[in-house]
Amino acid sequence: MALLAQLYEARFLLLVGLLTTYFATKLRTFLRLRHFKGPFSTGWSEAWHIRAILSLKSHIKYMEVTDRYGM
Repeated sequence: MALLAQLYEARFLLLVGLLTTYFATKLRTFLRLRHFKGPFSTGWSEAWHIRAILSLKSHIKYMEVTDRYGM
């Protein structure tokens, strides 16, 4: 029980650590992909991909992006 109490007291630090790790990972991914042409948000977010899938016309969206930015 003492361990759980200590974790509960350190919840703010744990949350900050997890958020920092998450954003550092996203930043690293963005920095690695920034040299490739494509929709701006694809380097750091899945929003473009999710919108393409939910539109039920993802094959058309991917073809448009491939035609516009190349392979």
